[in-house]
Amino acid sequence: MIVHQTALRLVSFGAVLIMFGWWEARAPRRERAWPRSTRWPGNLGVVALNTVIVRAILPVTAVALALAGEHRRWGLLNHLALPAGIAIAAAIVLLDLAIYLQHVMFHAAPALWRIHRMHHTDLDFDVTTGARFHPVEIALSMAYKLGVIAALGAPAAGVIIFEIALNASSMFNHANLHLPTGIDARLRLFLVTPDMHRVHHSIVVDETNSNFGFNLPWWDWLLGTYRAQPAAGHEGMIIGIEQFSRAARIADRPDADAAAAGPDRRLRDYAAERHLTPLGAAGRRLYARLAALAIIAVAIVALARHRELFRADMIQRALERFGPFAPIAFIAIYALATPLFVPGSLLTLTGGAIFGPVMGALWNLLGATLGATIAFLIARYTAADWVARRAGGRLAGIIRGVEDEGWRFVALVRLTPLFPFNLVNFAFGLTRIRLAQYVIASFVCMAPGAIAYTYLGYAGRTAASGETGAIRAAIIALALLAAVAFIPRLIRRRPRAAGHAGGQG
Repeated sequence: MIVHQTALRLVSFGAVLIMFGWWEARAPRRERAWPRSTRWPGNLGVVALNTVIVRAILPVTAVALALAGEHRRWGLLNHLALPAGIAIAAAIVLLDLAIYLQHVMFHAAPALWRIHRMHHTDLDFDVTTGARFHPVEIALSMAYKLGVIAALGAPAAGVIIFEIALNASSMFNHANLHLPTGIDARLRLFLVTPDMHRVHHSIVVDETNSNFGFNLPWWDWLLGTYRAQPAAGHEGMIIGIEQFSRAARIADRPDADAAAAGPDRRLRDYAAERHLTPLGAAGRRLYARLAALAIIAVAIVALARHRELFRADMIQRALERFGPFAPIAFIAIYALATPLFVPGSLLTLTGGAIFGPVMGALWNLLGATLGATIAFLIARYTAADWVARRAGGRLAGIIRGVEDEGWRFVALVRLTPLFPFNLVNFAFGLTRIRLAQYVIASFVCMAPGAIAYTYLGYAGRTAASGETGAIRAAIIALALLAAVAFIPRLIRRRPRAAGHAGGQG
């Protein structure tokens, strides 16, 4: 496969282009605004130009660099004793995350956006749009990808598979294909579909700054950039960038402005008011998430270089210094850190890594419950005004939820680990719920999340120390997290105010 990787990529590009070009002609999602004869020569000509430029200015290909990394043991994966299949799968997933982050930055940085917007100025949306990129963007993207491959230590086979998949998925999710709603919803669980990515090509800026994924949709979900549908619907939305889309319509038909009444006019006015500001108000939150991911990546590399510090015997010897008071010390630290807004998930992961999946879950649950109780009492008796200001609009929803549902609302919030844990502990102190009900509901219903995050911490320590069974522990941890995330869906009666509250995590 490695020997013939150039031929494989060329054949796959041609096959995918022909297949989706034929499919979108037979079953289009939207009426074509511009004929293919007007757009395709330019889009495909850019592909040929980009290929020549990349070969001319870059001294090495991605696959060649991956081969060199395998030989010289560069990067993270080359220092982890993983089976070949797991290493290839990990490389594909992490490379996809890297491409997602790159895409976000090309929207966030004004200089990069000026280059990337060539991709968005295509006035229609079809299979060739997925290959329409500025030559400078292609060169920068390739240089960035080479750096990621070297740092990651991606296997050459994983790089080939990823490159072919990225190329094919880019043309697939840009294709003007009509997929039944049920099939589209199922595909979105593990693949970016045309309807999902088309939102990203809307002239509405908030929609443009969403759905950045190319292969996997998970990063948009996790980092808060997912948008299910365009406001105007797929048939009514306008593709492109406001200034270019409007100019093209006027050039094609001078009375376009007069004819563009109704939803079309409102969408264009909305985009014009916001101009082309990178990422908008959500930018700070997204930057914080990206910074957290960068910190995690650095921590993973550091752990890989000092794996001996995480062996079970090393941790055990460190705990022996505290003797029987080690669990008590940990519970006290957890309880005091919770009112100080230290993330509960971080503390729980730490407990799992230190004490293991069983006792760690117990100590984590005790620490979280004690910390939540301390925050509750502080809000109720000493800091009501500060909590009210900090909670803002969430507070009314929490009070209404407790009045309607009582302890059941606390239970629902605790069973939903994606909501902010620290702030809601204080907010519950301003409601009328009794302390005993609050403590019991919190202890019982935080247990699933505590067990899942504890096992994830234990799995991370197992992987970092190179112990056997690391893969099994990771699979169990992910299964537990998936189960915890699914629990709220099993609850048929959900308070309307639940969206304003929070649980552990």
